[in-house]
Amino acid sequence: MHISASLKGLNQIKIEYVLKAVTYIVAFLAYLSVCKYLGVLYNILFLSLTALSIYLEYNKSYFVPRWLVNLLSVAVIFLSFYRVYTEDLLEPTVAALAALAGIKFLEEKKFRDYMQIYMICVFLLAGSALLSIDFIFMVFFVLIFFLISIAIVLLTYHTESPSLQLDKESLYKIITSSLLIPLMSIPLTVLIFLILPRTSFHFLGFLGKASSGRAGFSDNVLLGDVSNIQLDSSIIFRAQMDRISDNQLYWRGIVFDDFDGVSWKSKELDQVFDLRNMHLRGKMVRQTIYLEPYGNKYLFTLDKPTIVSYRKVDLYKNFVVMAHDDIKSKLRYDVVSVLPERHSGTVEDEWKYKKLPEGLSPDITALAQTITTGMEKRAAMEALVHYLRDGDYKYSLEKLPQTLTPLVDFLFKHKYGNCEYFASALAVMLRAAGISANVVGGYKGGLYNGAGGYYIVLQKNAHVWVEAYLRETGWVRLDATPGASFDMARDENKMFLNARLFFDTLNYYWNSLVINYNLDKQLSLFQKLQYGIRLKGIKLSFRRWKPVVVVVIIVIISVLLLRFYRVVFRRRPVEARLIERFSKILKGYGYERLSFQGLEEFVQTIREEELRRSARAFVLEFEKLYYKDKVFTKDNIRQLKAQLLSVRREP
Repeated sequence: MHISASLKGLNQIKIEYVLKAVTYIVAFLAYLSVCKYLGVLYNILFLSLTALSIYLEYNKSYFVPRWLVNLLSVAVIFLSFYRVYTEDLLEPTVAALAALAGIKFLEEKKFRDYMQIYMICVFLLAGSALLSIDFIFMVFFVLIFFLISIAIVLLTYHTESPSLQLDKESLYKIITSSLLIPLMSIPLTVLIFLILPRTSFHFLGFLGKASSGRAGFSDNVLLGDVSNIQLDSSIIFRAQMDRISDNQLYWRGIVFDDFDGVSWKSKELDQVFDLRNMHLRGKMVRQTIYLEPYGNKYLFTLDKPTIVSYRKVDLYKNFVVMAHDDIKSKLRYDVVSVLPERHSGTVEDEWKYKKLPEGLSPDITALAQTITTGMEKRAAMEALVHYLRDGDYKYSLEKLPQTLTPLVDFLFKHKYGNCEYFASALAVMLRAAGISANVVGGYKGGLYNGAGGYYIVLQKNAHVWVEAYLRETGWVRLDATPGASFDMARDENKMFLNARLFFDTLNYYWNSLVINYNLDKQLSLFQKLQYGIRLKGIKLSFRRWKPVVVVVIIVIISVLLLRFYRVVFRRRPVEARLIERFSKILKGYGYERLSFQGLEEFVQTIREEELRRSARAFVLEFEKLYYKDKVFTKDNIRQLKAQLLSVRREP
């Protein structure tokens, strides 16, 4: 008997341990959702505090006093206020919440402390949604949502009896039952998501530029500044479209027309133009662009856009598309582009873009004239491109020339640089040779995801190239940069690339179906319901039967919810249901159990010997489990149900 009791004790699990384990998992998941935005200091702080608290929990020798916890919390809050500035409120707030979560674990925890930890975790998750609401956010949301539901149920048991111990099967029942609560909310959540009016206004936009992203694109080109360009492997946009030739993947953003010897700027954006009147000839390509927030106004399009479907945008003569506000959240827009062999331009273009910077080194002018001496302009363009792309110059992102004369150093001294140097050198030498030229900034290349049917364009694909004008040919694209674009398929491990494409496909559909579910899609959905659908030539009018359909749907949902409630929340323990069934069977024989009668006492009132014997066998087997606090296993329940069948009256 003593051995049996000891074995039973070994199978018991203290509910406090399970509660703490679930709480730590919730906090760690909440931390993972924001860790990339915290910075090294706060990441180390959270992990260190959590590791220390786990050590203290394990040893149970010491807990940090509440007054010290409160003092540390106040210090973190004041530090976060010190970090906050008007343009960026969110990231310091999230970092402070992560630190507070780690601090809260240090003290001895009661009901209030657990609830505070869960609340901090919810705020961390909300912060991750404001920073980046990618598909991974949904994963964290679901996990934390379900785990907090489990934790609160366990916390209720722990509050009632801190030393409570349960066997594995009972604990399993508690956990599975607690999961039904969040499961019930899923249909209602989906319904609310579908019908709740959507708005393009960002209620939490005041939190600042934390949602703006990190740009590999800028509205000026400073030679030698590669700190924010071509070094970031994050995605800038996705373009849903058919696959085209790689040499046509030039994504236009901005056109630079003014060079001061060190940097390029854009000054010719004062004329809004209807690009549909340009009469371009070439292959038409339709794109749906999903642009990540990057903090500037330019919308990227393939080559020459003629139609851009997005509210509040301006299309310019040089095929630049600009939104009215900085792009600080994900957006979707549709584009129709033309891939012409050339673009005719206007007569004034021939002389308008030949300005050279003041104080330009005569060596550069002399070099351009030496290369193009005696050549027609078309041949001169080709000669200058060949000189830079196929000559002694190398492409590099390291130790770029950063002097007062970066172009001179690039051409005559270092002879290496990134695309900015090659494009700048080509444009300046073209102008020195009497040819109008501008620099175009955007992205080149991209990886085609066949599963989703779209191109992935990274910040690393950031690129600048040249467009030159000749009266005979119009504007022509020239690219003198060797190895100009980053190729994911070539530069990344194949296994890692396949995994990245798989998760990016999930993220793409998450963005297109969930994040970009807007008022237009809602109206389209309701319009389809309003006017009916056609099925095999038969029109099912929703308008005529609308009242009936609504009533039927409400009735069905109500019945299902009532049934679910009765099954889940009014479902009695299996032992109570077995006794109820036993009593009901004997009532059919004319024997009704009184409220004060025990089971064996009730069985003694049965006059038929065979019936009394089978009923007594059931009662003895039932009491063997019930009065010894044993768990009713599936085998026990099956055996008791079989004995009930022997008690049942034969037809």
